Amino acid sequence: RVLQSVLDHLGYAYKVLDDLSDLHSELVSGTYDIVFADGDILTDEISNISDNIAIITTQHSKEEIKSIIQKSRG
Repeated sequence: RVLQSVLDHLGYAYKVLDDLSDLHSELVSGTYDIVFADGDILTDEISNISDNIAIITTQHSKEEIKSIIQKSRG
């Protein structure tokens, strides 16, 4: 919920997905370059779905998250 509030405040579009098959479909669509996800639910297949998508989980430090976003967004 905190992340939703931050994204809302910054004006970024996002989708909340509750199903792994929905997540998989969204990732293969090529629409996203950064995904925030619960690391506990990620499968190896989803984690390795594309080199063009950065998947950020709570297991990443603040510095790692900042670096990932900077690499993905320039």
